[in-house]
Amino acid sequence: MSKLNVLLKNMCPNCGGDISSERLLMVGVCESCLPEEVTGKINVIKLLEERGNLNGYKEFAKLHKDLANFSKIFLEATKRPMWNMQEVWAKRFLKNESFSIIAPTGSGKTVFGCVACIFEALKGNKAYFIVPTSLLAEQVYQKMKKFTKNIFPEDIGIVSYYSGMKDRDKKTSLERIKEGNFNILITTNRFFSSNFNLLSNFVFSLIFIDDIDSFLKTSKNVDLVLRLIGFEEEFIESALKVIGSKKEESLEGREKFKEAVFKIRNSG
Repeated sequence: MSKLNVLLKNMCPNCGGDISSERLLMVGVCESCLPEEVTGKINVIKLLEERGNLNGYKEFAKLHKDLANFSKIFLEATKRPMWNMQEVWAKRFLKNESFSIIAPTGSGKTVFGCVACIFEALKGNKAYFIVPTSLLAEQVYQKMKKFTKNIFPEDIGIVSYYSGMKDRDKKTSLERIKEGNFNILITTNRFFSSNFNLLSNFVFSLIFIDDIDSFLKTSKNVDLVLRLIGFEEEFIESALKVIGSKKEESLEGREKFKEAVFKIRNSG
């Protein structure tokens, strides 16, 4: 039985012209953009770039390159490739989306968060990893140090602060935080809400919150985290209206939080 080849009007992702379903699956762009029957996304992107014909496909090309870079760092850091779910999360992260990860224990959420923070730090940005307990803060810190050493020996500026630290180490960490002498910060929810005035001096390109249910139990954290990622007060008020009651069921509250961030990101 032969396959049905359908002509798709205005569906070429690069030029917006007509493309057959077979061509879309095999090559990805129409004959007008690329006459040859080239296979492999990297080859298609390379030829389009060489001919100055990379148009609507440009965003996809950037995502493809960023994902390849992220995958390389992930493999070097963890000594294993990403799982399928982690690839999905990576694509959303690389597209600068705010999103929640709902997955069972052991699915690699924390590992993904660690690598995402390292990825931002390597670009010279600041990343913040927030956990509910001091024990988790220490575990994430040790994991992060191990991952970075697998990539290269130099310190990329990982700072943690939690109750189980020695007083001397606490003092050193606090001084580094005050001075902004870090690229990755790891603390508990409590430190975040208690020291927001200190943290508000910095711009974070990524905030990874481990256990959002625990984080949202302190209602003011919603306001604070939105301010920390750069939203103006008027946008925060809009978000809080979307969220509504701060005593919602945890899953519903999480979804409303995600929707609020999405709405204010796409407003005005």
